[in-house]
Amino acid sequence: MSIEDPISRYEICVGLNDGDARSQKYSKETYEKIIFNVCKGLEISYSISKIDGVYVHEDGTPIKEKSLCITLLGINDQQAEEIAKDFCVIFNQESVLVLKYECKYSFIKEKIITNTSDVS
Repeated sequence: MSIEDPISRYEICVGLNDGDARSQKYSKETYEKIIFNVCKGLEISYSISKIDGVYVHEDGTPIKEKSLCITLLGINDQQAEEIAKDFCVIFNQESVLVLKYECKYSFIKEKIITNTSDVS
């Protein structure tokens, strides 16, 4: 296995509760479609984790909330900030959490070779 040079890994965590209504207006699937369209338009690969937690609003009010955490590789700080701003506006959030990690990575590729003459 060959580990590549370090790369920045960003996680953008977006709450699904509307910032004004303080409740979830749409299904997770709807939010996932929006994320897909944003990332597709930017030609960025990503993965999504679904998490449950508590967000404390700026006025001090805590509220249970489902969130989506989008993991992105191969972008820079400016791109991560722009994507986070887009999600903040699109999902009507008070704020969106951006985490940055430096990590090493490797894509593992393996194929099974079959002898097609053995297949009936």
